Amino acid sequence: MSQLEAINILAKQAEKVGFVSQPLSKLAGAPALPETSAFWASNYALILALQPSSGDLSSLREAVQSGQEWLDIACMQRESQVGSVVDGYLLIILDHAPDEAAAGVIHQIELDPTACRKHFAWPSQVTTDEADLRWSRIYRVTAIGLPASPENSRMTGSPILEADLQKRLLNDIKQFGAQESARRHASDAKMGPDA
Repeated sequence: MSQLEAINILAKQAEKVGFVSQPLSKLAGAPALPETSAFWASNYALILALQPSSGDLSSLREAVQSGQEWLDIACMQRESQVGSVVDGYLLIILDHAPDEAAAGVIHQIELDPTACRKHFAWPSQVTTDEADLRWSRIYRVTAIGLPASPENSRMTGSPILEADLQKRLLNDIKQFGAQESARRHASDAKMGPDA
């Protein structure tokens, strides 16, 4: 279960909501990032995915700090280009589930709103061949976590009507218009259901 698998899932989801993969650039005043990092940009947000150098708490905190600093500078630069606020999302990808102590630290980091939203993903311990299920924590990244909307070709402007009264009302609206149909059905209701 490689971390590259997680990056591929993130890339697929990010693309669905308008993010474009970008090369990592060296930013003045920002820390250097590992070559394994990945970066996506849109007009409204930036997503940075990092992998800590090891699984210990020190490496985890270091990855969060450098990712947060880099994203803060990247967001400010992007804001000056697009002329509006740009949100930052940092995803730290771990190669295995954290132990109890690390899980507590991760929870605190995810609640910290400083500079950007912070998320962590690691493979679940559920045995499955589906990568999306193994890396389900990726879907907590709020910028990509919403499900895709159906395509326009599958959407319809007409409701599904089951009751005879609903079908008759729709036919009347098509034939007489909304106002006349409302008047007719209001007077039918006053007379009773058999009118």
